[in-house]
Amino acid sequence: MPGEPTILSLVAAMLRRRRLFILLPMVCGATPVVVGLIRDRTWTATTIFATGAASGSLSTLIGAAAQLGLPIAGSSSSDSPDFYAEYLGSDAVMEALVQAPYFIGKDSARVWLPDSLGVSGSSDSEKVAKAALRLGRRFWTISNPGTATVEISAKFGTPLVATAVVDRALDLVQEFNREKRQSQARSEREFAEERLKAASAELRESEGEMATFLEQNREFRGSPRLVFENDRLQRLVLIRQDVVATLARAVEQARIEEVRSTPVITIVEATHVSGLPDRRGLLFRLILGTFVGLILASAVTVVLELITHARQLDTVTGEQLDTAWKQTVAEFRRWLPKRRRTNVEGDE
Repeated sequence: MPGEPTILSLVAAMLRRRRLFILLPMVCGATPVVVGLIRDRTWTATTIFATGAASGSLSTLIGAAAQLGLPIAGSSSSDSPDFYAEYLGSDAVMEALVQAPYFIGKDSARVWLPDSLGVSGSSDSEKVAKAALRLGRRFWTISNPGTATVEISAKFGTPLVATAVVDRALDLVQEFNREKRQSQARSEREFAEERLKAASAELRESEGEMATFLEQNREFRGSPRLVFENDRLQRLVLIRQDVVATLARAVEQARIEEVRSTPVITIVEATHVSGLPDRRGLLFRLILGTFVGLILASAVTVVLELITHARQLDTVTGEQLDTAWKQTVAEFRRWLPKRRRTNVEGDE
C-alpha cells in the first residue's frame, strides 16, 4: 500500500507541473497590472482644518454663569476632531455632497457628481443614492485628537472636481458649526433672560426692603442691631445688583453670538492637489498577484496529488471514485428544475 504523501513527493509533483507554476502566477500578476493601466488616472485633493472650542463671548457667558452657579454647558465632545470626522462620513453629508452643484473651470461648467462617478439609475433619487455609496469610497477623513485637526481628502478623475468636493465639505462643516453655535446661543439667551427676570425681581424686592428699613429707622446708628440689619440689607442689594449686571451682560453676549457668522474652525492647510496623478501601485499589484498565483498553483498541485494518491489506495480505488462521482452528478441532476433537467437530458 502506498504511504502517505511526503514533502518530497509534493515537491516532485510541483516540478512535474512547472508550467502551472509559471503560467498561473504570470496571469494572476499581470491581470491587476492590466486593470490598473486601463483604469482612468485619479487626483487626490486634501485640506486640513483645526477644530476650536467655544468662542470668546460664549466662553465669557459660560464663565459668568458658572460663577453664579447656573447650569450652562461649555464645550463638549461635539468640538472634537473625531466628531467632525464622523459627521463628514455620515450618509447625510455624502448625499449633500452629491446633490451640491459644482461649477468647474473658467467657463463655470456645471458638474453633477452622479455623472462624474459613472452611476446609472431610473430616477435622480436612485442615482443620488448610488453616487453617495460610491463617493464613500472616494472621500475620507483622518482625525488627529493630539493636534485637534481633521484632514479631508477626495479622489476623482479630474483635479478640479476633487478640489470642489473638498471645498464643499468644508462649507458643510462651517454651516453645521454656525447652526449649532447659533442654536446653542439661542438656548443660552433664553435661559439667561429667564434668570435675569428672576434676579431683577429679587433685586427689586431687596431694594424695597432696604427702602422700608430706612423709612422706619431714620436714626439707627445708635443701635447695634439696626446697624447690623442695615449692613445685611446693603450686602444683599449689592450681591443681587452684581447678579443682575452679570446676567444682563450674558444676555447681550448671547444675542451677539446668535447672529454671528464668524468661522469657528481654522484652515491649517488650504485645499491642494498634486501636479501629478495618484500612483497606480503597479509594482504592488504585480507582487501581490504573483504571490496569489503561487498559492493557487500550490493548492491545485496538492489537491491533484491527493486525488492521485487516493486512487492508488486499496480502500478507495479509481473505480469507486468514478462511481461516487457519477452518483453525485445524478443526485445533482435530481435537484435541478424539471425543465432544466429535461434540457440537460436532451442534450445528452
